Amino acid sequence: MLFMTSCEDGDIGSASENGIDGIDGTDGIQGTDGIGFEELTQYGSINLTLEGTNPNDDTSFTDATEFRFTLSPVEHSLFEINTDLEFRLARSFDTAKTINVNIVGIVTNPGEANEELTFVLQIAGLNIVAEDLAFFIINDTFDTAGDPAMTGIPDVSITNYSFNNETNQLAFSFSFNISGSNNSTGKDLAVSGEVDVLVLQPVTP
Repeated sequence: MLFMTSCEDGDIGSASENGIDGIDGTDGIQGTDGIGFEELTQYGSINLTLEGTNPNDDTSFTDATEFRFTLSPVEHSLFEINTDLEFRLARSFDTAKTINVNIVGIVTNPGEANEELTFVLQIAGLNIVAEDLAFFIINDTFDTAGDPAMTGIPDVSITNYSFNNETNQLAFSFSFNISGSNNSTGKDLAVSGEVDVLVLQPVTP
């Protein structure tokens, strides 16, 4: 036999009080810089700016990159050759050395009124990402002392050159334009940069 009964809902109880906010946690301990990082950047940097035309869609681009990592003394060396100075500089954009810039320069008649600086600039693996997210890679070598008919560089401007014999600090700025047939974009390219580095002199026995 089945019995069914009905019942009425009781009155709604009063709202409970809000609980007490929890105590804020303490800040974590700040980590330290990676060991050896400062050693990779202590010899200065090379800043490079490229202004040109994207070969994919003919839009203009500007790329400014600081190359500041160096792993070996031979990448920032100065040599005395007779009365001339030769310096060899290599800097990387990253510690993996996948994007690099290299400069080999010659200073003739250093300290004299007819002092002259010429250099070869090499760019390797520099990725340029366009606004449409397409990219291309710069792999080029530019000889600022070569025959303009061969290099495609009609004029080179070198300013603010200085070398301190006591501190071994080397600095200069440069700029030049290069024709499209002589660089990997296939378009006219404006190249400029600033060098501010410390160079090492190898010991000769």
